[in-house]
Amino acid sequence: MKKEKEILNKNLSPEQYHVLVERGTERPFTGKLLYNKKKGSYRCARCGNVIFDSKTKFDSSCGWPSFYDAKKGSVKFKKDFRDLMIRTEVVCAKCGGHLGHLFKDAPQTPTGNRFCINSIALNFKPEKKKQAKRKPLKVPKPTKARSRAKQKEKTETAFFAAGCFWNVEEAFRTMRGVKETIVGYMGGDEKKYPNPSYWQVSTGKTGYEETTEIIFDPKKISYEKLLKKFWKIHDPTQINRQGPDVGKEYKSMIFYATPKQKLLATASKKEAQKKFKGKIATEIRKAEKFYRAEDYHQKYLMKRGLKTCRF
Repeated sequence: MKKEKEILNKNLSPEQYHVLVERGTERPFTGKLLYNKKKGSYRCARCGNVIFDSKTKFDSSCGWPSFYDAKKGSVKFKKDFRDLMIRTEVVCAKCGGHLGHLFKDAPQTPTGNRFCINSIALNFKPEKKKQAKRKPLKVPKPTKARSRAKQKEKTETAFFAAGCFWNVEEAFRTMRGVKETIVGYMGGDEKKYPNPSYWQVSTGKTGYEETTEIIFDPKKISYEKLLKKFWKIHDPTQINRQGPDVGKEYKSMIFYATPKQKLLATASKKEAQKKFKGKIATEIRKAEKFYRAEDYHQKYLMKRGLKTCRF
């Protein structure tokens, strides 16, 4: 048995050994399988034992891959008294490798369970694609040209930074005429940080701001109306902060996508200044490359039935 474990351990990287053998924990939001949405099976990285099916994986926003059920007989449970807590440890039933912990805090799942698992403790095997049977080609019938009313709607894009992007996105998301909202990062050092992460941006050293991209139908809502909403949802006189959120990534910014937006934003800022005693600190800059934020940030408040994260 000892020799078998030694053989299994030889195939592990130092990081995997730390988790699977020494019962360590990887840093949150760093695992390569955290955002994996492909169909397949998750196996113990130490012995290859099949532990989870992709069907049971769900987003719990905890920073580690989460599953609501494990394959029957694939895991064992132990009491874990480390770190002055009592937790249920999950180990591989075949090799005893440490996988993570089990929590009963997921009422939105069929089981109510959340297997919080270290990504590095697992290997993913994608499901084999079945070859689809070829169907005879159907010759489409000639159709009349679509009317202009049925053609694809023309949209425009706006970019605003006004503190925590969870709040900003929720404020614009429900406005009539807004087609889509996406949170991300803009305005930073693209050479040094070509694909910024939330944790890099939160250091305040990257130059990026938490930004919300708003795709809207100009026939249903004007850019001027979006600007009015922008001034209403935050305090533009605050510098590098919004309420309890402090840092350069929370500064007030308008990134214009067109020369017309620049003119409208500048005029709107002058008009808004009349309503504030302090000097408006909002910067107006040309839009740069927009980097979409991690999936767990998208529609964050909507997914939790909240209107704001400021209480």
